[in-house]
Amino acid sequence: MNNRNDITISDVLNLPIMANAKLVAGKGGLGNSIQYVNVLDNLFNDTNTSEFLPKYGNSFYLTSLYYGTKNPEYIMQVLEHFVDVNAAAVCIIDEYLSKLPDKAYAYADRHDLPIIFIDKETPYAIIISGIMELKLSYQEIQRDREILIALSSQKCSEDQVRSLVYQLNPNFASNIIVLHCLSKADAKDVSATSNKIKLLDNVRRFPMSFASEYKNGVLLIHSFNFSDKSRVEEMTGSIVEKVINLLSSTIIGISRVHSILDISQAISEALTASNSGSLTNSGTIGFEDLGVARLISSLNGNSELDTYYDSLYGPIRQYDEKNNSNLMETILSFVENNMDYVKTSKSMFIHENTIRYRLNKVKSLIPYGNSDMDFHNTLYIFQKIYKMKSIN
Repeated sequence: MNNRNDITISDVLNLPIMANAKLVAGKGGLGNSIQYVNVLDNLFNDTNTSEFLPKYGNSFYLTSLYYGTKNPEYIMQVLEHFVDVNAAAVCIIDEYLSKLPDKAYAYADRHDLPIIFIDKETPYAIIISGIMELKLSYQEIQRDREILIALSSQKCSEDQVRSLVYQLNPNFASNIIVLHCLSKADAKDVSATSNKIKLLDNVRRFPMSFASEYKNGVLLIHSFNFSDKSRVEEMTGSIVEKVINLLSSTIIGISRVHSILDISQAISEALTASNSGSLTNSGTIGFEDLGVARLISSLNGNSELDTYYDSLYGPIRQYDEKNNSNLMETILSFVENNMDYVKTSKSMFIHENTIRYRLNKVKSLIPYGNSDMDFHNTLYIFQKIYKMKSIN
């Protein structure tokens, strides 16, 4: 299993340099992680195969397979070697071969070894540099993610926050605003992936800003020294416009203005806003416009809020686990469909009576008050706390 900071074959196929690449076999190995990039264009001899095992595992191999041009058995011998050394994928430059024998494809499919053909005009060096730059980028993202998680900890002292903040960007100014962008497009959409990379690069060019992938989206932190409200609004509008130009199908959550040392709160607000917007497919939503979710977010980490949440979530989770039921899913759908039984049943593709049965079961499990209004209010607040905790 690959770590998220490891790049995969799918990631490489999304690179612009691989636009003309064609996956012909081994689709089951698209999640294979890549540790190295190697070239095999000399005549392969399998007498010393074992020597390659420790050094070249999880390699993305580039080859022309020149010696297999009229020798199907040689092709099979090389593919068997790639499987032996746990290769991540084989990328064949189509200068001498444009296809392999059917048995080669079948062998690659059985062993989840992706075979990729690419145009002969594509230089090895550009492919190698593209893959290695992507790998370095993923390592940076992992480092940034660890810092952001540490900043979210309630145990960080002011000095620790200051140290972590300036690891993200030593040029941060005194005030910040944070945006979290969630794409509504297919995560496998190549153009969406390419535009996300452009957005990250664009923001990183500004000396007092920061951008990274975070919490299934893109996190943007813009810092500034002024406090004039109209200038803040103008700056925020400009940022939003840039995001929409590159990621037209996106939900943007925006924090309030905070001191740089309150970065954890700002990030939490942006995440809460984007997550709330995702429930209604809203395009842009500010934390200030969230209503009760804003109050709940301010109580994040409060022991009383945690106790209240546990009194609701605990019995529901235990019942679902014991009975393999879907009470939690039903609650979330019910709230997201404005407490409407008919809309909820259509959304979940089950009968309205089933929805009523499940919610009556929830009533028997949790403390909610004395009336249906109390019950609906409890579910609404519970759903908001659940969503907040799922993104923090």
